[in-house]
Amino acid sequence: MVEITLSIVLQIVQTIALIIGIVYYITIMRNTQRTRELSLRAQELTLKAQEQAKETRQAQLLMQIYEAYRDAEFRLLAEEIINQEWTDYVDFWEKYGAIKNPVAWSRWGSVAAFFNGVGVLLKKELIDIDLVEELISNQAFVLWMRMEPILAGWRENVAGVRFGEQASSKKYEPYSGFVYLIKELKKREQEYLKLKT
Repeated sequence: MVEITLSIVLQIVQTIALIIGIVYYITIMRNTQRTRELSLRAQELTLKAQEQAKETRQAQLLMQIYEAYRDAEFRLLAEEIINQEWTDYVDFWEKYGAIKNPVAWSRWGSVAAFFNGVGVLLKKELIDIDLVEELISNQAFVLWMRMEPILAGWRENVAGVRFGEQASSKKYEPYSGFVYLIKELKKREQEYLKLKT
């Protein structure tokens, strides 16, 4: 028969302890890996939820903008601007400028400020260009063609003096959001035309 000595018992205990240690280590590693996987999955879900929340906020913001855009009063202001008769900046200023016709100037400023705001929100990536393009691009282009000569003249003649800068200064550009909006919409139009040909 085999004699069990203290050294054999110690070897068996050491082997069992080693096996238990290895099993424990493997269990810990598996749990750590599962925890990492769950953490990564939670991060992915959080990012997805944040993206969905951002899209929802963008859609809500754009719908608020669209509500103002489709409001009958805004539409009348836009039509009034389109139908104004003037030949150049000086003629416009004489007929519709802030001093001669503050009501017309205020209406003009409201419409320009609306599109300026849309452009600023677009530049800050708070609204989506696809939705802007689908909802308001036609009217934006029509009004831009009508308003751009006045904006250019205003920048040259009034804005620099009014804000204590040189007229050619690049520090301040009135309605720069409107300018940005039109540039982005024109880029989209060019991309569409390239795809079409």
